[in-house]
Amino acid sequence: MAAPTDRSAAVRAALRTPTPRYPGDLLAGTALAEGIDLSREHGLPDDIAGFLTASRQRQEAIAQRRRRVITVLATLLVLALLAGAGALWQWQTAVAQRAAALSRRLATESGTLINVNPDLSSLLAVQAYRTSRTPEALASLRTDAYLPPGRRLLGHSDAVNSVAFSSKSHTLATGSSDGTVRVWDTDSGKTRTRLRGLSGEVNSVAFSPDGATIATGSSYSAWLWDADTGKPRTPLTGHTDTVFSVVFSPDGHTVATAGADGTARLWDAATGKPRAKLAGHTA
Repeated sequence: MAAPTDRSAAVRAALRTPTPRYPGDLLAGTALAEGIDLSREHGLPDDIAGFLTASRQRQEAIAQRRRRVITVLATLLVLALLAGAGALWQWQTAVAQRAAALSRRLATESGTLINVNPDLSSLLAVQAYRTSRTPEALASLRTDAYLPPGRRLLGHSDAVNSVAFSSKSHTLATGSSDGTVRVWDTDSGKTRTRLRGLSGEVNSVAFSPDGATIATGSSYSAWLWDADTGKPRTPLTGHTDTVFSVVFSPDGHTVATAGADGTARLWDAATGKPRAKLAGHTA
């Protein structure tokens, strides 16, 4: 038989120790494995065999406790993952519900504006559908899709402050902060005539009852214009501040103007001469 190795000698020395009083005195790891091998090969006294048995039982108990800890930790991890998934699902559900509620409100608002402001109604319908594809949003989108396209009159380079229809069919005048007045063909959306040379912003435009003359009110001036040619006819001179409003009398013979100078004035529409100054306002 081969001579025992140094490790075997160490194991034999450990096996010759008295019966252990503390768990730390028991064998573990490689020493325990080699002790068991020696016991199988040579047989050992009962006290040493008991020592090996106690060591093995302690290692088995440690392994069992380790397996229980791993099982508990794995269970806790699964529970944590399930709780996280549940919280994520609840959050996604809440977000979806809020989006659906907002979509329905936008769709409802779109429906209230469809006959008042079709362009805004269409924009709200699109936003409602983008927010959440609710049945209400889809219905609103379909309703707005059947609206006839509106006509935009594009040309002014600044705010449009006043609009007026002519008694002549399909004619509209607009006054803008860009200092111009445009006369439009409402069928084609094209500019017919452009009134130039006004001082400052145009605040008010008005057609005479026969549609032949346009009155304008702007910064420090009021004018009468030929509606067909766009050429100036007569200045209405007298206001000392911005003219905010102009209007023709029903018979077309008189023009009324109101200005920031605190006065309203009446003018002869044919000659442009002043007829009356209506003073008394304090603003």
